[in-house]
Amino acid sequence: MSKLELRTFDVDSVAFGDRTALTGRALTVSKDELRSLVLADPAFSSVDIQLVRPGDAARITQITDVVEPRAKSGGTGGVFPGLLSPVEPAGGGRTDRLRGVAVVTSGEVPWLGSKGLFVAHDSVLDTAGPGADLHPYAGLHLLVFRLSFADGVDHEGLERAVLLAGEKVARTLALAAHDAEPSRVEIRELVPPATPLPRVVYAYQVQSQGVFLRSRLYGRILDELVPTLVHPNELADGVLTSGGLGGHGAKMHTWMHQNNAVVERLMVGHGTRWDFAGVILHRGHFYLYEDKQRVALRIAETATLLGAAGAVFTLGGAGNNTTEVMLAIQECERRGIKTVLLTWEHAGPDGSDYPLPFGVAEAVAIVSTGNLDEPLDLPAMDHVVGDPAIRVRPEIGGVPFPVDGAIRLERRTLYAGAANPLGFGRTGSVET
Repeated sequence: MSKLELRTFDVDSVAFGDRTALTGRALTVSKDELRSLVLADPAFSSVDIQLVRPGDAARITQITDVVEPRAKSGGTGGVFPGLLSPVEPAGGGRTDRLRGVAVVTSGEVPWLGSKGLFVAHDSVLDTAGPGADLHPYAGLHLLVFRLSFADGVDHEGLERAVLLAGEKVARTLALAAHDAEPSRVEIRELVPPATPLPRVVYAYQVQSQGVFLRSRLYGRILDELVPTLVHPNELADGVLTSGGLGGHGAKMHTWMHQNNAVVERLMVGHGTRWDFAGVILHRGHFYLYEDKQRVALRIAETATLLGAAGAVFTLGGAGNNTTEVMLAIQECERRGIKTVLLTWEHAGPDGSDYPLPFGVAEAVAIVSTGNLDEPLDLPAMDHVVGDPAIRVRPEIGGVPFPVDGAIRLERRTLYAGAANPLGFGRTGSVET
């Protein structure tokens, strides 16, 4: 059984300096060191590094990923296995994390003539005002790496380069904590409860359906993933990463996988309120109905074999991926496994439309994390980190949309984390 010593180093201040180091709760960052690290990849022609502090009123544009700094300081293997480290067992030993700082990668990823779904969709994120309540990053020191891309790199290369850039920087920052004194040390393991408790599983859906819409497990693209049992400690070591550059309103960044709010709460209650049996990772958005049925059956069968009395479900992405989850809920309920679903809604601008594209009668416990169709009015920020206009309507080749003043988003899909189904936001919906 995986036993992880998770050492947390709280970061209260971040400043640029000659070298990257952690002194107490103050992180010094060397721009030259990190710039060289990123530009070692020939996919990038240049990188601009900016710092957004807690309390700054900033609008960050064209976000590609957010990553929490983590590194291994004991045991075998490394963080982000299959990408930055060998494919070895993860979730054990000792892992260091910097809390209070995050790496943000951004940039205008080239479309290379593509249109529609399989292009890198642009996004915005505000660190103040009403938009700050919709994501978990407003109180963090954000190191924003604005990437410029070299010619001659295809979409596959661009996707991978962006993913690796954030992970390399995140690991390098966390290595600065190796000899520092942690703020907190937590031992994470799924020890069997002293007395029998109801067993609970978490059915964790991710989006992975082609270039710029992918997730990876141990570095492996998950476009054909069958439901797979994962220990929650593995997520802490970055085995699950996000390369998706679309559907930003419901997207899960790598930071959200590392700090999955559902996993965190299930771990807290393990041994006292329930017996957390693990994470059933699965992929949504299969195109054939029979494939969706296979996913549902495998989730229900895995939960049954684990002896689960309850299952928590969350969505990954948006659209017809709802079908896999609803069919799995139906099969679990028919087997006597009680379910609850956390989900965004597509309920129309005023919330009166049917909230989900597919449903089953057995789905009776649903928690809303917000309506992606609801308009969002955002005031002007003090400054914009990135381009002052983003690209919208990729289906017609792109239209510039200015974001350097007050803006109105007719739908929330362009806003990073606007209705994330993992429960990080502070808004939702109630039945009336």
